Amino acid sequence: MPLREVKVTDPNVVQAAASVLAVDTTTTSTTYSDLLTLTMTLAGSTNLLIWSNFTTSFSANVGNTGRFRLVVDGVAQLFCGEEEFTVPQASSMVFRATGLSAGSRVIALQWRIGTAGEGTFRCRPSVQPEGAAILALEVLV
Repeated sequence: MPLREVKVTDPNVVQAAASVLAVDTTTTSTTYSDLLTLTMTLAGSTNLLIWSNFTTSFSANVGNTGRFRLVVDGVAQLFCGEEEFTVPQASSMVFRATGLSAGSRVIALQWRIGTAGEGTFRCRPSVQPEGAAILALEVLV
C-alpha cells in the first residue's frame, strides 16, 4: 500500500498523508477486515480529518450488500453500507476525529459482505475502474 506525498498550503493544516490500494483484493467474509491502512504520526494537534473513497463490485449480481467502516486506532468510527452489483459502485466517507494526542495513529478502511454466500466482494485497481484511498489531514481547527 504505497504512501503518497500530499502537499497542502492551508495554514490550518499541520500535515497530510495518503494511502492508495495498489493490488487487487477480494473478500467473502462477513467479519470486517482491513482493505487499506494508513499510519500517521500526529505532531500535536488533536484534530484529524479523514476522507476515504472506494469503488468496488461483487462477483454475482444478486443485490448484495457491501459494508465499510473507518477505524482509528482500532476503534470503529463511521459505518457505510451500499448495494453492490457486478458493475463497480463508488462511495466515500468523511470523518473528523477529535481529542487525539500526539503520536502514531493507525487509520483503516475495513470491509465485509453483508450476508454469507453473497459472492466475492472485489476491489481491483489493476483490472477494473475500482480502487480505494485514504487521505488524512492533521488540522489545527
